[in-house]
Amino acid sequence: MEGRSRDISKDTCWFVPLAELDNAEGARLQRAFSPLAPTDKLVEAGGAFTITLETFLVNKNYDGEKSGNDLLVKSQVRYGNEPATEAINFFGMDVPAGKVKDNLEFEHVFCKENHSLKNRVWIEVSIIEVDKGLNDETAVLAELSQMNKQFGAVFPTLIPFAGPVSNAVLGLAKLAALQQQNQVVFNSQVDFYGLFPDGEAKLRCGAYILFNQPTEAVKYRLRGLHLEYFAVADRELPIQDDYVVIKVVPVLISSGDSQELRKNQQVAAILNHAQITDPQGVRVEQREVLKDIVGDALKFQDLGNFIDLKEMKELGSPLSNQQMETFVELSKRLRDILNALK
Repeated sequence: MEGRSRDISKDTCWFVPLAELDNAEGARLQRAFSPLAPTDKLVEAGGAFTITLETFLVNKNYDGEKSGNDLLVKSQVRYGNEPATEAINFFGMDVPAGKVKDNLEFEHVFCKENHSLKNRVWIEVSIIEVDKGLNDETAVLAELSQMNKQFGAVFPTLIPFAGPVSNAVLGLAKLAALQQQNQVVFNSQVDFYGLFPDGEAKLRCGAYILFNQPTEAVKYRLRGLHLEYFAVADRELPIQDDYVVIKVVPVLISSGDSQELRKNQQVAAILNHAQITDPQGVRVEQREVLKDIVGDALKFQDLGNFIDLKEMKELGSPLSNQQMETFVELSKRLRDILNALK
């Protein structure tokens, strides 16, 4: 598995450290499995992280005589032994070939509040040309926006559980499932476990630039989460390689309630293997029951992480700022449970 992962990532996944993302001059790309630098930021044990999809570019026009591509961007994450979590990050019709899309409304890919260093993280991003009779972009985007507000992200497996939804979103879910009829125009992945020779599942913060095919990306720099040619003479030339930029940061990022997002993400993962056959009203009730179950399970996870940090503190092991922030946050969240255990 490790050898395969390194082969996948060797020339299709490149990296810019978190500390260099705000550089006004941009930062040159390095290979994702390049050695750790002293300034690199890793997600610590017990620390939080969020993965977002920031920008993407598709160069070819796959729609023939039409003005642009009808694109659906999806991401999938496997975290340790948990079920895969899938998210929709973009849908748009008539996207001009060669135009970078950024500031995505549905940027959330995955988040975790209490990271375990034992759990490997694997990410796959696909871009699909879905021109199969869709002709109402406004209705689809409105429903996706509503889902994003309700759940904190757009998880396809929660579409049947979202309450009253239009045929636009249900149709989109059906199209997304029909891989043999849609055209996958971009697919790239990275297994963080395979990026380092010691076999540890290190999760390094920063931007990861995924390409559709092996690319010598030393010719590029990343500025404002957009690719540019590194050579000054080539700066105004259009980028010829299709790419996606994802970002890993050591905090929880949510447009709403981060705990609700955690629950919904976990429910979406659980439902990824479920068969949805019940009536809509029953499904909505099932969703709420699942959220309660997941909420209780997350409390147990939180309690375990609190105990681990508490033991480190009592044994005199220094806690980092991030670990101390997590300890304080868990103390507040678990106050009622901790008081009951006294």
